[in-house]
Amino acid sequence: MNQLLTNFKESKTINELSQILDTGWQTYKDNALIYSGFTLAVTLLVWLLSAIPFSSCLITPFYLAATYTAITKSETQKQLTIYDFLSIPKEKFNLIFITGSLSTLITFFGVILFIIPGIYFFASYLFVIPLTLEQEEQNTKAWELLEKSRKIFSENYQIILATTLTYLILALFAVLTLGLGLFIVTPLIACINYQLYKNLK
Repeated sequence: MNQLLTNFKESKTINELSQILDTGWQTYKDNALIYSGFTLAVTLLVWLLSAIPFSSCLITPFYLAATYTAITKSETQKQLTIYDFLSIPKEKFNLIFITGSLSTLITFFGVILFIIPGIYFFASYLFVIPLTLEQEEQNTKAWELLEKSRKIFSENYQIILATTLTYLILALFAVLTLGLGLFIVTPLIACINYQLYKNLK
């Protein structure tokens, strides 16, 4: 048992995960109020538009894109403003919508068919939005970006699955707080995911 615990503590994946979680937490903590405030505002918008079918699916890709845009800007400036979330390049709007919607739909159908395919697709497409934001070629197809994200997963599945499990645990704790924790956990997961993406790309 002692040897098992020692191997666990010395695991490369565990050490890498610990570093990613710590960096992601620091990123969130430095601008926690505005990250959570922006998440709350988007949640209210989704609620107001709830009468429109699939409104949340339409808004989520742009929420993620806005959050990742702000996280990127936080690397060069200490304090974020709401304008940092709204500075998504306009020319990327269509691609963000298509890649975000496709990855969400594929993951959703994977969950319906069976839980394991859903987890696989969720983990495979974790980096679709960051890849879309960084994409410079104008003629890039959405499917190419989904495949790039899936390739990163295939080559680094251990650390990505470990991080995905952490996301699920964080989401569970957020739900247990009557959902209020989601305003912290959702942007925190985005901050962690961005650090994971940076480490693996």
